[in-house]
Amino acid sequence: MRPAFDPAPPEASDPAACCQACRDTDGCAAWSFCAKPGGGCGAKGTCDAYILRQAPRGGRPGPGTGPGRGRQVYPVDYFGSFNEKVNSCTYEGRWPEKTCTLRAAGPSAPQAVGRGPAAEGWVSGFVDLTKAAAPGCPPGFTAATCSACLAARLPPDCFACLARPRGYGPAARAVEACAACASLADSRHRAMCAACVGDFGAGSGCATCLLPSSSSSSSSSSSSSNGSGGSGVDLEKAGRCFQCVLDGGAALRATTACSECFFSRTGAPVDAPACLACARNTSLPGAARAGCGACHDASVGDRGGCLSCLAARGAGAADTAVACGGCSQPGLDQVAAQCYGCLQTVPPTSAFACSRLGQLPGRAPHPDALALAPMYYSCLAATRASASGAGDCGSALAIPRFAYARRALACRGTLGTESASFCAHCWSPAKPPEMAQACERCLGRTPYESAFTDCVFSNGAGGGGRAGGSGSGSGGGSGSGGGSGGSSGGDGRQSP
Repeated sequence: MRPAFDPAPPEASDPAACCQACRDTDGCAAWSFCAKPGGGCGAKGTCDAYILRQAPRGGRPGPGTGPGRGRQVYPVDYFGSFNEKVNSCTYEGRWPEKTCTLRAAGPSAPQAVGRGPAAEGWVSGFVDLTKAAAPGCPPGFTAATCSACLAARLPPDCFACLARPRGYGPAARAVEACAACASLADSRHRAMCAACVGDFGAGSGCATCLLPSSSSSSSSSSSSSNGSGGSGVDLEKAGRCFQCVLDGGAALRATTACSECFFSRTGAPVDAPACLACARNTSLPGAARAGCGACHDASVGDRGGCLSCLAARGAGAADTAVACGGCSQPGLDQVAAQCYGCLQTVPPTSAFACSRLGQLPGRAPHPDALALAPMYYSCLAATRASASGAGDCGSALAIPRFAYARRALACRGTLGTESASFCAHCWSPAKPPEMAQACERCLGRTPYESAFTDCVFSNGAGGGGRAGGSGSGSGGGSGSGGGSGGSSGGDGRQSP
């Protein structure tokens, strides 16, 4: 037997409920319920040992990594013994009381344990997998799954999609995704769809081509649809999207490049045909093509500049490629060159900050923000190696007094120490200029660990003592949190 898990951790209060959870889970052949109160079930350390072999995912045990991975009869190589409310081993490393473990049969499954310390406390049972839940449905699938697959264009393709090995924590939408794959008209699209769902899970990578039928049509593409086949997916758009993945090559499979041609991050229409042509352009790296949707969004004012940005700067990471569209928005014309240059200097995770000068969505930045843009970009470049660099610069830019924002940006961009992450706190509008200057000087000579207490809390005087230390517990511990408060005020100043 091997663990089975689909689609969510079974929550069972007694053996009967655990048995029912197995019956309601595709591929579940057996169940085990820990009925021993207090000390838990199994031999000492067995729960701890299992958890150490798993890759954490979302706070729960993740996919197994053993030699049998990917060769099981049933698809879900995932541990399902934890109830939502039972999520840790006992102090002796045993399985906790009321743990419900669901298991599926397979050639690589370990032998079932019937006696000895490993079997202590468990109540177990089997489910007959030789009987089909409904006519035309293979054994091992629940009635709900059978119903969904039998409603697809090609039910066998749906069952095959669900039965293929999957290297991810199964999503609750796996059945709907496979039913949609099996409803696509083109066999090549069905095969690619099943591969995407199997490799990345519903809602990730190229599986995002399963666009909901309620998706708004782009202004330049037909709004007609072949229906959703009962799956809630726009099959016409999904087919075009998977064709894009096929044409674009293997580099596109892990990205959302093709699906982003059918929806907008800004709410504006997307030129889908031009976007798809961009995504299929194999002369661009796969990561760069992730920005095609952003460049072909109707809100972009400089499409040529955006596409040039993809070619020059988007190769490294999808986040950088998508940020090219932000730098091409109307209202940033004055700073577009600096914005594009910023994408080369900041890490991909901070690329979004290059186009965020305090403006509201769809609005141009305030003139003060545009005037401070050179200092802002210098700040981003100077703090690219800092854990909080982009946030610190944004907080400084958002200070609702021009002179103070200017001094805070200069402080953060030139001070050269991690203590400078508190520059926006020093130049808070609540501080008189001389006090703000003293605070900044203090940051230049004070280690980060005590900078908030000695400089910000004590206004640069130092020696905050024990009382200052307790004050920094909430203030200093949230250098970025304090910055976000300034950002709110900054939006009020910088919105035209």
